[in-house]
Amino acid sequence: QKLRYGFSGEGSSLHHRQGQRYKQNPEVHLIQDFDFVIQALFADQAKTTLISHKKLLAGGHDKADLTKFETLERIWKNVLPHRTLMIDGDDIQTKAADDTPQYSASQMSDGERAVFYLMGQALVAKPNSLLIIDEPELHVHPSIMSKLWDEIEAARPDCAFLFITHDLNFAAARVAEKYVLKSYSPQTFWEIEAVPTNGDFSEELATLIMGSRKPVL
Repeated sequence: QKLRYGFSGEGSSLHHRQGQRYKQNPEVHLIQDFDFVIQALFADQAKTTLISHKKLLAGGHDKADLTKFETLERIWKNVLPHRTLMIDGDDIQTKAADDTPQYSASQMSDGERAVFYLMGQALVAKPNSLLIIDEPELHVHPSIMSKLWDEIEAARPDCAFLFITHDLNFAAARVAEKYVLKSYSPQTFWEIEAVPTNGDFSEELATLIMGSRKPVL
């Protein structure tokens, strides 16, 4: 409830989101919900493992269901193999591949926190959601951008992903329909044009030309 609506308590619902989560300014209000993402992941871990525990006590032989944390750990390992996540029942620690001391999630670098946050948000999103990611290149090194989102999209095949980015290399690497925002007005006027896929220019060059605010010969 805190993650999705910004308010928890009896009667918490979608109508609280505008005022509680977005403070009546959803376009530009800065949301700080990293802690709520972690709480949602721990809650899922507790619920999922309890269900598997009860099945085992009842004599079942089904394979235990993966928690969202376990999926997140797998993606993390594939994207950041030089850093190891260690998650138990109530704590998250990170460790470098060498013999350096481990450190808590609160001491992660901006890049590590961004990667963890993006994975966590995607994994706890409701089924069949549209996930809009604004400027995914912020705090994430270009060398892992495509790999990160390949892994996240594969983990959430039920969801649709919409990326808003200035990184043309990242845009060119995605297998998707692509559009250029030609102009924008705060009065909710958007001029959007599809990137042609059968022209004489490469997709990256066409996007660069279409996205430029300068005259191009």
